[in-house]
Amino acid sequence: TSVMPEVLGDGAAYFNPRDPGDIAKTITTLLNDAKSLEQLKINGVKQAAKYSWAKMAEETLAIYEKSKTREV
Repeated sequence: TSVMPEVLGDGAAYFNPRDPGDIAKTITTLLNDAKSLEQLKINGVKQAAKYSWAKMAEETLAIYEKSKTREV
């Protein structure tokens, strides 16, 4: 859970995964606050746009290419 804020940023509602009460509270809050839920959706789409398979493939290839030149 420690990497979630780094990956999801403002595009997620956070809660203690070991605390059923906190999970329920977070869900209830979002269900009862349409404005916050809508903002969370907007933030989630923006955060997801930061990631793509193409970008991941390009970055992975660059790492392979860099490590390949070090071995020679």
